[in-house]
Amino acid sequence: MNLLSFAFVDPSLFFSTMTLKYGRHFADNDQAQSALKRIVLRGPADRDFSADGEQADYPLLAEWPSARLLLEDIAKQITGHIGVQNPQIGQVIVQSLAADSHIPWLTDNSPYAQHHVRFKLLVSPCTGGCWYSGAEALAPIMGNLTYMNHRVLHSAVNLGSVPQISLIVDARSPTIQ
Repeated sequence: MNLLSFAFVDPSLFFSTMTLKYGRHFADNDQAQSALKRIVLRGPADRDFSADGEQADYPLLAEWPSARLLLEDIAKQITGHIGVQNPQIGQVIVQSLAADSHIPWLTDNSPYAQHHVRFKLLVSPCTGGCWYSGAEALAPIMGNLTYMNHRVLHSAVNLGSVPQISLIVDARSPTIQ
């Protein structure tokens, strides 16, 4: 199983505030010409995204109340999904995939990826999108929280006429003793 939608999380307040106030941050970090833009809300303290190091909240998360609330709701759903109380949240990234574009196929074998599972949530209404992982494909629906295996060959496409905005939330894989 590489893709599994398992819960509904309402992203409407998050999407509204992003559109009105925080979407301007997609232009940060010299990514204005890229089809794939991102806003990092939580990430590596040392900015090395492939290392399995300490993860920290970035300043924007502190000033974005609806992002914090959405992250809390997602953490509750992840707790129920992987059966671990108080999951350690890793990287949290808002991703914007431009209309009529795609994310090239990739596999993440980094030390970070080996210790985290990925969840993805479509937060904007966008038809014409598809997420791929392994031999599976899924047309995302706004608000459906989806487990996505990022350690196998994966990609995404947006054939729609508007950007596909998703929230990526990683959680530390539980240690089985």
